Amino acid sequence: MRFCLYDCDTDEREKLESEGLFVYDLRLDDNCCDIATIEPYVWVNNGGNIVTSDKIIFLHDEDNFVDFETFCENNEQVDELWELNYYLNPPHTLFE
Repeated sequence: MRFCLYDCDTDEREKLESEGLFVYDLRLDDNCCDIATIEPYVWVNNGGNIVTSDKIIFLHDEDNFVDFETFCENNEQVDELWELNYYLNPPHTLFE
């Protein structure tokens, strides 16, 4: 899965999701220094957003988060949102 760290408001989140991307919130640790987890929505210690090319499956309702460091070790970070769109919709050539 590819992902991009990106801070967006509610309207932009809805637009990205309508384009087939997935947007989640990032929770900072208790010192508000480092990203700790990825969650569907974060109200306290919100550290921005992560946009992914695929849906993140959360294992349990009571554990509705994924460890950020583990996620990064197992997935590919890209620098720009267009790289996620490119991944979903690669360009076609005239010779296909």
